[in-house]
Amino acid sequence: MHTSSDIYKATCALERGTAALSPCFRTLRAWLKDHGGLDVSNIVLQTVDFVDHTKRAHLKLITRNPEDRTRLYDNQGRMRRAWRAFILNSYRGVVREMQLEAQYPIENLFVTIETLSELALAHAEEEVWQKYADHLRLRLARYGVTDMLRSSRGSEFIHEGKGASSGLARTEVEFHLRRIYLDYLKQCDPLDVIQPEDLRFVLTRAETGTEELSLHY
Repeated sequence: MHTSSDIYKATCALERGTAALSPCFRTLRAWLKDHGGLDVSNIVLQTVDFVDHTKRAHLKLITRNPEDRTRLYDNQGRMRRAWRAFILNSYRGVVREMQLEAQYPIENLFVTIETLSELALAHAEEEVWQKYADHLRLRLARYGVTDMLRSSRGSEFIHEGKGASSGLARTEVEFHLRRIYLDYLKQCDPLDVIQPEDLRFVLTRAETGTEELSLHY
């Protein structure tokens, strides 16, 4: 199974023109663009192990349009049925037309979409925390951010809250946090696809713990 880092590196190579998709996936990419308006950067086929010890083939598309997340998925985070059927039927049609069933499974298959900006953001967040966490913590301390951590919610920052020694209101803390954190993320974004609206983090007031959160997406 490909890791997120593997997929990101492969996608960067495709975007730079130093790698190419297989003939089958190049044909599928062209078909999806011509007939579905999907601007696909990368296509990944992998086998996924499930908890019941079964295996399924997973077709993953990396698309360039940031709006594909809302266009292809509903409010519950599920891919819309019509889009899922279109992508899977397109894939199966290309594989059959090119007589590649032995190399590309067409049964027991599921499909997911990730936008290029989502993939780049996940990579940049990981790299920032690995390389620049201490420096980022020092820069944010002057704006009342007392701690930062990685959790299941992503990047979480703790600020002093009411009566903070920094003298900054919560909105001011959010402004500086967004500005500084984005600056670090862009240093780890060689494809230059991360936009301010992609930024996501959790801001927590120290005196209320996790009860008062500010989510930014």
